[in-house]
Order: sequence, then structure tokens, then C-alpha cells
Amino acid sequence: MAIAARKVKIPTPAEIRRLRGGRTQAEVAAIVGVGQSLWARWENGERVPSRQSAMLLEMLKMGKLR
Repeated sequence: MAIAARKVKIPTPAEIRRLRGGRTQAEVAAIVGVGQSLWARWENGERVPSRQSAMLLEMLKMGKLR
């Protein structure tokens, strides 16, 4: 039996900025497991999070990562 792949929404740069919630880029990047420079590129729209990163960002949004 195949497991259905869950569709993950890739957040916009504005949504990514809101996820910080008063924390620094370095703090929230460490929570998600990426570098501060990559987080900054996501916020600026220079890069798009991978599917795996988007899943982590969704978990951060739901409060499952701190």
C-alpha cells in the first residue's frame, strides 16, 4: 500500500518574515536547522524553501518547534 504524499505549501517571503515572531534570523534559523544567510535569502525572496524545509516552517507556524 502506497502512502499518499502530503501536499506542502511553500510560504511566501512575507509569511517567512512573520514566522520569526520577534526572534532574530539566527535564532529562528537554528530552530529550523538552516543557516542565518539562507533564512535571510528566504525572507528576501532570493531562494525558495525546499519541500522538507517548508514542512519544518509549517511545524514552526503550528508551534511544534521552539
